Amino acid sequence: MIKIPFKNWLVAFTSLCALNTPSQAQTVANSSLLWKIEKNGNPHVSYLFGTIHMIPANQYFVPTGLKDALKVSEALVLEMDIDIPLREQMELMATMVYPTGKSLQDFVEPADFELFKTYCLQNLQISESKFQRYIRLKPTALSAVLLKEALGKTKAFEKELSKMAKKHKQPIIGLETLKEQASFLDSIEVDAEKEFVKDTTMLTSYYAMVELYKQQDLNGLYKMMINSEAENESFERILLISRNLNWIEKLDDMLLQQNLFVAVGAGHLPSENGLIELLRQKGFTVSPVIQ
Repeated sequence: MIKIPFKNWLVAFTSLCALNTPSQAQTVANSSLLWKIEKNGNPHVSYLFGTIHMIPANQYFVPTGLKDALKVSEALVLEMDIDIPLREQMELMATMVYPTGKSLQDFVEPADFELFKTYCLQNLQISESKFQRYIRLKPTALSAVLLKEALGKTKAFEKELSKMAKKHKQPIIGLETLKEQASFLDSIEVDAEKEFVKDTTMLTSYYAMVELYKQQDLNGLYKMMINSEAENESFERILLISRNLNWIEKLDDMLLQQNLFVAVGAGHLPSENGLIELLRQKGFTVSPVIQ
């Protein structure tokens, strides 16, 4: 069983994920969310940007250089194309809901559930009626919905970047399909409910990550999310490392063909298994766009 605290379910959604254990620690040399990608002998220049998938609307910002970098690119590359057909959206939602008649309450200890319910109603200000509807969702979807409720009006970098790309008539390329993303989440949800309801630090952890994100501090985010517990090694391997390795094989070829603006969750950038280091291992020069 993969034991994942509530904090890391939040992290799974924001993609600022638990990274490596201290013995594997490798930080990036500069603090920047935006990185320039070049390769000797190749005329194409691309960019890599670390996103946070949900941020309060009043704290949304556009880093210096981002609009110019996207404007000179020929395509926007996201974890997946967010323009998903309704049929596929409905299919995904079906995998995120417990079978009829079941809810989160059926999979956890009564005392733990009551503490979790109190936290949601009092700390997150979720109404009783909404709470009863929401607990039919599995942990990943539930954490996203609870966070959205607690934050109110939010913005998503992927959506804002997609708007900019469409304005420039640039195609949007997905590194993964919707089904692939769903399979990654399904693989970490095995018997996860018991751990999910025990860690009620959602807002505290989230706001701390947002502050580090606004400072464009990849190293700070990295240090905050380091977790040496063996149970979370599978979480890291499934949601970060395996996906990064899949992406790098696709990007290695794509970056040689055209100028790209690649935007993925910021947790995918640092560490020895992060995209910055993996690109360098492929012979690319990856340098921060200093803010």
